[in-house]
Amino acid sequence: MRISNPQQRENPFLTIITTNIKFNKTPIVSYPEKMRLTAVKLSGKYQQQALSPAVDMLDLYKRICKAYPIKRKLPLERKEIKTLPNVLYANYGASLPVILNKKEFTSYVLSYLDAENPRHLSRLIFQFLKNYRQEAPGHEIVRSFIEQALLRAKPSVLRKWQENSVFFDYKCLDTIRNKLSKYDFDINNMLTSMGFSEQLLNGNFTRELIKYIYGSGTIPYDTKLDLLEKIFVKSNRDGSKRILFQETMPNVADCMLDTFFNQHTETQCRALRSFFIKAMGDPRIDGFGFTWWSQVKPQTRKNFRQLLAQLDLDFFFDIVDLSNSDNNWRYRRKFWEAYLSFIEETWVVLGTEGRAYVNKHASKYNDNYMQYGNLEGASYRQSAFIFKIGKYYFVEWSDSGKLRVFDASRSSIATGKKWYKTNELKDDNCVVDFIHSGAAAYSWQKRVADWLLTNINLRLTQSYKI
Repeated sequence: MRISNPQQRENPFLTIITTNIKFNKTPIVSYPEKMRLTAVKLSGKYQQQALSPAVDMLDLYKRICKAYPIKRKLPLERKEIKTLPNVLYANYGASLPVILNKKEFTSYVLSYLDAENPRHLSRLIFQFLKNYRQEAPGHEIVRSFIEQALLRAKPSVLRKWQENSVFFDYKCLDTIRNKLSKYDFDINNMLTSMGFSEQLLNGNFTRELIKYIYGSGTIPYDTKLDLLEKIFVKSNRDGSKRILFQETMPNVADCMLDTFFNQHTETQCRALRSFFIKAMGDPRIDGFGFTWWSQVKPQTRKNFRQLLAQLDLDFFFDIVDLSNSDNNWRYRRKFWEAYLSFIEETWVVLGTEGRAYVNKHASKYNDNYMQYGNLEGASYRQSAFIFKIGKYYFVEWSDSGKLRVFDASRSSIATGKKWYKTNELKDDNCVVDFIHSGAAAYSWQKRVADWLLTNINLRLTQSYKI
């Protein structure tokens, strides 16, 4: 909901603040007495927001905005004061909570709360952890307020948070990260044992902790890689698996894929491919993967595509080697490995024999996250490797087939499809084709390299010679 009221334009501060804010306005309704008592009971356990249904948050917010510039203290009702933590952390339509984005405004709102009132403090703690925002200017003011209030609180009241006061420490994320090893890096288990409810587990503190772990330079890369499955993959009762904290995936990808594929071992590359395709989808295939991968840095997306390219290239030529005794295949592999850093998209298309080899060598190739297409209409021995460099698609064929080059803007060829017909990959409308003759003398390699230099301006920095 957008706030727009011409009558409020006399207060420029209020007008600016409310222009792009959406507010969840709690409806004014009458609850049965039993439900009201249940809400109070939940609040007493400090696990839920338990807002009073009679509070109009939008109206309360407007009144506070009017009073703040002149530092006038409003005569608020008790139920309105209890709702202030929610108003404090409202950020709808802005990148940060609107009030929390200003230190003095934050202090002004906190001045209404009684630090010795456990109800006030429990609601503030809930909002602080659920909407954890270290980057907000007012965050430190709220943290300090809670920290000091817990020190003064009676021993039997808010015991849970007093025993786990680390959440309100200045170096909170660092301390919590160091505790993870005691819980076998099970974030859910650790935070639950420290007093988090289901709502808090799904809140912003958990997301910020994950970002902190993967942004840390003190944790070895292999350790972070091993933690991916432990932290993010949970088994359901039926044996299926689901991804936890999926909103953090783009940030984790930026941290884990910030280096080029050739700086990872083959084992690391396979683990990265398996996890990120499972968690974010395949960026080469239409579907939800496009949504998640669109949120990562351009370099991250490029690095992951090249990691997939390396694995696809190995996959294709391994299959060819298994089904063909011709040693000339090693020249093709070496040549395209030299150009791997220029390859933007890849896709392996397997014929009958190729699929049979994948099934036969299931322990190595039958990976749920090793994606490939199926070829129909070709001889049983033929398979193809499609890849894109610049504005051209290249199709390499097994079983002594030609290398064909297509203009991407004029061709229907694309990566990511499940089925391909032979004639669409052998279209006579290709820009150019090359016969792989004179491999040992690097004859065809020089012709292709010259074409790449002339048409795409690709200059190699490494040799394609064996």
